[in-house]
Amino acid sequence: MNAKYPWCAITRVGVYGLTGGQHAAGAAPFNPEFYDAGMASSGCHDNRMDKTWWNEQWMGELSPHYAALPTVSQPRRKSDHVATIVLTGGSSGIGEAAAVKLRKAGHQLVITGRSARTAEIARNVGANHFIVDYERLADVRHFADQLLDGYPRIDVLANNAGAIYGPRKVTVDGHEATFQVNHLAGFLLTDLLRERLEASRGVVVNTSSGAHRHGRLDFDDLESERHYNAARAYGTSKLMNILHAIEINKRLNGVRAVSFHPGGVATGFARDAGGVMQWAYKSRLGRLFMISSEAGADTLLWLITDRQWQPGGYHYKRRLGTTSSAVNEENARRLWEVSAALVGRI
Repeated sequence: MNAKYPWCAITRVGVYGLTGGQHAAGAAPFNPEFYDAGMASSGCHDNRMDKTWWNEQWMGELSPHYAALPTVSQPRRKSDHVATIVLTGGSSGIGEAAAVKLRKAGHQLVITGRSARTAEIARNVGANHFIVDYERLADVRHFADQLLDGYPRIDVLANNAGAIYGPRKVTVDGHEATFQVNHLAGFLLTDLLRERLEASRGVVVNTSSGAHRHGRLDFDDLESERHYNAARAYGTSKLMNILHAIEINKRLNGVRAVSFHPGGVATGFARDAGGVMQWAYKSRLGRLFMISSEAGADTLLWLITDRQWQPGGYHYKRRLGTTSSAVNEENARRLWEVSAALVGRI
C-alpha cells in the first residue's frame, strides 16, 4: 500500500477482520456488505489503491453469465404514469424507506408486514397494507387472492420480505424457515400473480444480498436438514433470489425481473440471528460500518422506477455486480422446478 494512504491501509485490515475476513473455523464468513459500508464510512472508498485491492480480492470481472446477456435499454416511465406497486416487507428497513419515496412520487402502493406496525407505516405514507406472515404459505395464498380481487394491474412486484434465524426452525408448512421466508414464499406469490403480471407487462424485483456468495446450493439438502448454519442458510436463500429472477425472464411472458444487493443496512434485521451477524447489527461498533435505510433503498427505487437495467442481472449501487459460480442457467431452471413442486405449482 502506498504510504500516502496509511489510514486506509489500517482501516481496510480492521474492517476486513471485523467482517469475517480470514475467518476461523465455525466463525461467520466474510461479509462484503459490512466491508463495503465500513470502508465508505472511513472515507477510504475514494482511495484508488483500495478500490483496486477490493476489486481484485472480491469483485473480479463481471460474471460471464451477465456479460453474455444483451443490454436492454427502455425509456423511463413518464412522470405522470401512476404505477401499482406491491412491496413486501414494506414496514421496516429499506422497504419502509422505499415506500415513503414511492408514495411521494404518487404511485399506488401496497405494502406487507407481519406486525401491527405495518398499519401505522401504511397510514403514515398513504399506502394500502396487508398483514402477511411468510412462515405460513396459506397467508401468501390469501394475500395473492386479495391482490387479484382488488388490483386490475400490478406494474411492479418487489419481493423484499426476508429474515435470518438463529437455531434451525421449521415452519407450519414443514420447511426450514429461512428457505421458506426468503425464497419459497416469494416464489409462490410471484407464480400466483403470474397472469396479472403478464397482462400488466410488469416487473419483478428481488432483494438479494452480497451474502449470496457464501451460500451453498445443495439440491439434496435444500432444507438444511443435514448441515445447518444460520449465515449459510441466509446466503443460500439470497442466491436463490438471484436464480429466481433469472428464470422469471424466461418463463413469464413480457415480465422483466432483476435482483439487487442493498448493502449493509443499519436495521434490526439480524437481531435474532445469533453469532457475529447479530453482534454486527446490534452493536454500536458494527453499525458504524453500515449505511442508512434510505441509502440501502436507492437501488431498489431505481429498479422500480427506471427501465435502463439488464433483465436477469444482479445489481449493486445501480450497476451490475458479480455473482458466485452457482449463478447459472441450469441452477436457475432446476431451482424453479423443485420450488414449483414444493408449493404445488407444477
